[in-house]
Amino acid sequence: AGTMLSAITDNAIDLTNIVEDLLTAARAQMGSLTIIPDSVALRPLISRVVESSSGTAHHVVVNGPSATVLADESRVRQILRNLISNAQRYGGHQIHIATQLDRRHVSIRVSDNGDGIPQNDQERIFAPYESAHDAGTQPGSLGLGLTISRSLARLMGGDLSYQRHDGWTTFDLRLPLLVTQVPDAAEPAVELEPV
Repeated sequence: AGTMLSAITDNAIDLTNIVEDLLTAARAQMGSLTIIPDSVALRPLISRVVESSSGTAHHVVVNGPSATVLADESRVRQILRNLISNAQRYGGHQIHIATQLDRRHVSIRVSDNGDGIPQNDQERIFAPYESAHDAGTQPGSLGLGLTISRSLARLMGGDLSYQRHDGWTTFDLRLPLLVTQVPDAAEPAVELEPV
């Protein structure tokens, strides 16, 4: 009964996320997508998104300095949810989320040790309804998550890009810092083991 309840819960979360992405895409297409910038502390938000992710059978490490960005918290959460969900569905069993500061921006890098995306598909994955993977093997995937995520990042004065380096697939979300911050010593890494 516990396994069935867990599966129902996971499916309900996936359905809610799909509906949120579809509504966001529709609003963006109509030009009525709104961004409400505010101060957003990244480390607590990242931790909440990771803890609420339905695919907990991954080893997740979160590290890097604290930072506060000027962004819409609900939209940053939506982007992070899409990136973590992609890593869980298509990536390897290890997921690393790291923050890195420069003088004006913070990068949130969501990396996994999976196979990566073929060279020819690396920009195409940001187009609506596109995927570098067989959608038939991944229920609950419409091919909108990366399109929406990049659009939201750009509306907030940032960007979203893909890179492959040393056996790791990385999506790099850049957002503007709230104020100029000097990078602190990194907070201790948080490791979340598979349940």
